Amino acid sequence: MNATHDIEDAFWFLSVKLGYQRIRSEYSPAHFGNAIVEYRSPGLRVQVTKDRGHFLCDFAAPREPIEWFDLDIVLRDLGEERAADDLLAQKGSSLESVAKCVEQTIDRVRGQFSEETYSDCRVRLKEGRLRRVRKYFGDKIADQIVKNRGGNSPGG
Repeated sequence: MNATHDIEDAFWFLSVKLGYQRIRSEYSPAHFGNAIVEYRSPGLRVQVTKDRGHFLCDFAAPREPIEWFDLDIVLRDLGEERAADDLLAQKGSSLESVAKCVEQTIDRVRGQFSEETYSDCRVRLKEGRLRRVRKYFGDKIADQIVKNRGGNSPGG
């Protein structure tokens, strides 16, 4: 069984229970068995990736241009620090843990990306991403990111 099947099995609830459409499924045995499975609903896009044995999940609003935000940043914006820390401690090694966390929070995540709240949420998510860069790589790198955006704040 390849990784796309593993992902589809673990995230069964997206298509079966919630009506998401699988719009992309790629598997590359030549590249460490990496895989990407992407789902779409009218209110949210979900992308699950296996990269060198680590499972990642990202979310995006269902409009163009697509801007992905990872599960860690999204969970922290929801106030789910403990869940984010637990997944971080596992280093993405458990597909089942990632899927369970997404299943438990998917309704709230969908709310973050709704037309009514996405503008404000996007700013918070970008700020969260920048805070993470500062934490792990320091102010110099974070400042360079802001500078490369033309001095725009995370919401820009």
